[in-house]
Amino acid sequence: MRPLRCLAWRIFLHQALLDSANLRGAFLDKANLDEAELCNADLSNARLKKASLLRANLRYAHLYSADLTDANLTGADLKGVDLTDADLTDANLTGANFTNCRLIGVDFRGCDLTNVNFTNANLSYAIFSDVDLSDINLTGADLTGAVLAGSESL
Repeated sequence: MRPLRCLAWRIFLHQALLDSANLRGAFLDKANLDEAELCNADLSNARLKKASLLRANLRYAHLYSADLTDANLTGADLKGVDLTDADLTDANLTGANFTNCRLIGVDFRGCDLTNVNFTNANLSYAIFSDVDLSDINLTGADLTGAVLAGSESL
């Protein structure tokens, strides 16, 4: 199946049912995807700058190399998601669930990581420069090669 070509700036998809959708390479800057169902969706190489994904269900979605700069993922469920090489710079991740995620090389600079759950996540080579790591759960997480310079205490 061919990927859906999507160029949607400020689109309103609140509570949308997009499970298993092919949104690879979609342009969704400033989209409202609050409480959307995106389980197993393919958002690889998608652009979601300043998108709102409050309490969105992204379990097992593919967000390889996605651009989530300044996105709001407060309370989002990202269990089992592949975010390898994604850009989450300045994103609000308060209360997000990243259990069993692949977060290899992800850029977390400037993120709000309050109450984030990284249980058993692969955070190899992730960048955590200048962020507060005091209120996160890293139980069983792999931090091989992660950059922690300038971060506040674990």
